[in-house]
Amino acid sequence: MALVGRMMLASQRRQASTYFAGGAGGGSNGTGASSGRGGRGASAVLGFVVGASVTGFAAYTSLVDQYRASSSAVLASIDSLQDAVKKLQRHTQKMDTLEKDLKAVAAKSASNQSVESLRNELLKVTDEITIAHLELKASFTDLANDIRRK
Repeated sequence: MALVGRMMLASQRRQASTYFAGGAGGGSNGTGASSGRGGRGASAVLGFVVGASVTGFAAYTSLVDQYRASSSAVLASIDSLQDAVKKLQRHTQKMDTLEKDLKAVAAKSASNQSVESLRNELLKVTDEITIAHLELKASFTDLANDIRRK
């Protein structure tokens, strides 16, 4: 508004200088009112101010619209990022649970070395049973031969 006030003061000064210059071609009609030339200058200034204001308002509204569109896009991106983070947290929790379960199963399961030692023990027991069976069979055979002879 200060710019408009200064421009109006300049217009009034021109009108005053035209008034005090007087004469037929000076733009004065003798009543103190200026001719159409001073009014055209004020209209031009007023037109410039109105045009600049309208252009500024249009630029401002365009800027606000772009800001709203950008902020909406950013908010949408943030929402999708939050969803992705939640999914990642769920998957991480599942992985932690599976890792704990795997450790528990690994602690309960037998290692290759323990399976091999149990296999060797089983083979020894099987050999001992086979030997005991053969000895028993030999004893029965001897007993059967003794009974036949008598």
